[in-house]
Amino acid sequence: MGYLSIIIIKTIAIVTFSFLLFFYFRLKRQKKHSASRLLTVIMLVGGIAFWLNLGLFRPSGTFIHKTEHFHYFLGSKYFPELKYDGLYLAAVHANQERDPNYTAPLQVRDLRTNRVDMTVNLLDHQQEIRNRFTDARWEQFKNDYSAFNLSDTVFLDHGYNPPPPHTFMTRLFTSWLPVNDITMLLLGLIDIILIIGMSILVVCFFNIERAAIFTIILGIGFLYYFGWNGGALLRFDWLFALVLSVCFLHKKKPLFAGMSFAYAVAVRIFPVVLIAGLGVYWLRKKNFKNMRLYAIGFAAILIVMLILGSFAGTGLSAYTDSYDNFKNFKIWTTGVGMRYLLITSLDNLTGKTVDPYSLHLTDSTGDDYAKTQSDRIVLVIILTLAATALVCLAAAYAYTPVEAFIMGLGILFAAVPLGTYYWVILVLVVFFRPKIAVVASLAANFLMFAWFFCALLLVLFGAVPYFYVSLGFFPASIILCMFFIVWYGRRFLRNTPGPLKRLFFRK
Repeated sequence: MGYLSIIIIKTIAIVTFSFLLFFYFRLKRQKKHSASRLLTVIMLVGGIAFWLNLGLFRPSGTFIHKTEHFHYFLGSKYFPELKYDGLYLAAVHANQERDPNYTAPLQVRDLRTNRVDMTVNLLDHQQEIRNRFTDARWEQFKNDYSAFNLSDTVFLDHGYNPPPPHTFMTRLFTSWLPVNDITMLLLGLIDIILIIGMSILVVCFFNIERAAIFTIILGIGFLYYFGWNGGALLRFDWLFALVLSVCFLHKKKPLFAGMSFAYAVAVRIFPVVLIAGLGVYWLRKKNFKNMRLYAIGFAAILIVMLILGSFAGTGLSAYTDSYDNFKNFKIWTTGVGMRYLLITSLDNLTGKTVDPYSLHLTDSTGDDYAKTQSDRIVLVIILTLAATALVCLAAAYAYTPVEAFIMGLGILFAAVPLGTYYWVILVLVVFFRPKIAVVASLAANFLMFAWFFCALLLVLFGAVPYFYVSLGFFPASIILCMFFIVWYGRRFLRNTPGPLKRLFFRK
């Protein structure tokens, strides 16, 4: 099984759900409730099944994502010793001790700087990492690491990066479990349970139709298909918290909504921008009571999570280490968003910044993003602020708090250069204009998969020498931009007061 199989499965999903939705809305108009309800259940289950790629899971055909478990299982279990800078060199050292014939890779990413360096230059740091372990703890690490049989190219990835609160939550599972295929399978099932749990929440707080659309958008996703981080460890807890927060907002429970939102922010940080739409909505409504309750719930859980993060294994220094690790990141090379439309140079777009000998060496691509962003910083700031202001203006005049909150996704697209798989957050569009959202999602994902297929053909027939990041994801940013325009549509303009309203809605 390869990427072509994934493209075929997702294309089947898009076509199937297009027909099912057509018949569903037709039956609903004809008031054939039993048939439409049955169709809804089929779509709900089908969405999850297609997210799992009908049991084929990922291009390798396996459920367990060993690369993710290597980072998240080992990275969290041994966080007190490895911190954010030690995973790769500890693994190299373990390989050398286990196999005298093992040849260390020529290059490894130095996680202190997030730059690829010659392994020979990192020998002192490698020994320093080994010295952080007691002998007993080191033997345990070597035994756990032996469960993985990964290529040395994994040492060119970007390490273990979750903030301390997420590390604490992950260590609740990993700190006492051995690493083997059974434990990786069981821990990988947690995210499946969370996905099912989200669907149940949508059914209970909204209705089964929205839940079906929720799973459809999940199941057809290009940017967040199962191969990215499905079968991994606790990669959807933040999304579950966001869905729960929306459900509480819908039921007018701002205290609990704020508490749920705080968890999502504590473990992944970037969702914090969603609060802007809700904040301006409540300010315009002068609903200070709900603002106060939401803020109390948010602050209480955030403080608790920050305290728990200090128990992740290294005390309060976990936060300074996390900050040092974060500031070394320039820009996601496998990201999608408006920022990438502004900072992708011609050289980057044509693959000239890619190392032809190892496509895992993306430092030059990241450097080019950073340089282009620096050169165009005024344009980036102006357009980001303008897009953010427009979204906030529309959110202020939203019909409901949920609508205002979900409009914050537009700010996320405009302001945050987000890694592709985090765009699973798009399932939240089901809470605002769900019919338009699902139609736009079907069209957008069809275009993304079609382009990805064309890109593979370009490589196959030698039109381009190899597949590289910008070739796949720059068009995805364009398509996602089109998605937001269609999804917001006239509703966005109708919510926007003043000159825009007079321009588009004159009697």
